[in-house]
Amino acid sequence: AGAAELYEAVLRAQPDQSDALQLFGILHGQSGRLARAAELLSAAVRTQPSHPGARFNLGSTLRRLNRPAEALDHFDKALAVEPAMAEAHFGRANALYDLGRLKEALAGYDRVIGLKPDHLDALMRRAMALQALGQTVQALEGVERVLRSNGSRLDALRLRGTLLAALGRPQEAILGFERALAVDPRDVDSLSNRGNLLSGLGRLDEALASHDAAIAVRPDQPALYVNRGATLEAMKRVADALADYDRALSLQPRLIEAHINRAIALHTLGRPAE
Repeated sequence: AGAAELYEAVLRAQPDQSDALQLFGILHGQSGRLARAAELLSAAVRTQPSHPGARFNLGSTLRRLNRPAEALDHFDKALAVEPAMAEAHFGRANALYDLGRLKEALAGYDRVIGLKPDHLDALMRRAMALQALGQTVQALEGVERVLRSNGSRLDALRLRGTLLAALGRPQEAILGFERALAVDPRDVDSLSNRGNLLSGLGRLDEALASHDAAIAVRPDQPALYVNRGATLEAMKRVADALADYDRALSLQPRLIEAHINRAIALHTLGRPAE
C-alpha cells in the first residue's frame, strides 16, 4: 500500500514516467488486479517500446489474462532486444503451449534449459508438453530430472503419478501419488487419482476413502462425485452412486460422464425408461 501511494504520487507529477508505470503495473499484477496491471504496463511500453523488461512484464500479464497471442507478440519483441533473456523465452514457450503449438513450445523450453540448465519450471513445463504430445516415457524422464533437484516438488510428484498410470504401472503410480500426499495431504488431484487407481485394482474401501478425502477438500468439484460414484457402483452401492452422479450434474449440468454413468446406474436399478 505504501509503494502504491508513492507510485501514484510520481505519476500525478509525471504521468509518462516509465519506471513508475512499469513498477506500479507489476504491483497491481502481484495483487491480482490484472486488467489494471495490463493498462499500466501498456502505457510503460508506449513510453519505452524497446524496453525488454516492460515487454516481458506486459506479456506475462496478458498471458495471465488468457490472451496468449498478444502475450507472444510482446515476448518476441523483448527477445528481439535481448535474445538471451531466459525468462522471456520461458514466457514465450508458455504462450505457445497455451495456443496449442506444442512442438514450438517444446523447442522454447529447450532454449530456456540451454540458457539455464537448472530452470526447474522450464523442465517441468517441458515434461508437460511431452505428455501432451503423447511422449509419455520422455515426459517421465523429464519429471525424474526435476525431482532429482527438488524431491518434494508437488506438481512434479503429481505428474509422475499420472505418467506412471498412463504407462500401465498402477502400483508405482499409487506410490507416486502417496509421495505427493506426503507433501500436501489435501492435494485433490492426487487423492482423486489415487482413488481411481485403487478402484481399478479392486481395493474399493481404500479407493472410497481417497475419494471421500478429495470431496472433503473440494465439495464443489463435479468430477470428484463422478469418480466416487464409479467406485460406489463397483461396491454394488448403486443408489449411492446415483446420488453422486446427481450431485455432479447439479454442479455441472452438461458433464457427459455423469450423464452416461447415471444412465447405467438407472438401468442397473431397473429404471430403464429413465
